[in-house]
Amino acid sequence: MLICNNCFTVNEDGVESCSHCNMKGNFSHQDDEGKAGDPMEPENNIVQCRNCGHDTPADARQCAECHFPLPARMAGRKIESNPPVWRSLRAG
Repeated sequence: MLICNNCFTVNEDGVESCSHCNMKGNFSHQDDEGKAGDPMEPENNIVQCRNCGHDTPADARQCAECHFPLPARMAGRKIESNPPVWRSLRAG
C-alpha cells in the first residue's frame, strides 16, 4: 500500500497520484504489517546515547550503560555525534 504524504490517504500499489488530493509521486510505502517507510531501507534498531555515546536498543527508555533517559523521538534513529568545539566564539 502507498500512503500519501500530503493527506495520509491509503492508496493501492502502482498508482501515480493520490486518489484523494491528486498529488503525484509523494508516497510512503506501508507493508502488510503496518510498517511505513522505504521498503529498501534497512531497519535500525540501535540508537546512540547523547550522554555517553553507548549504542543502546531503540526500544529502551534509558541508556543501558549510564541510565540517561532516551528521548522518544530517537527511537529507530542513530544520532551522529558532532566533535566538540573549543575556542570558538560560536561555542558560547
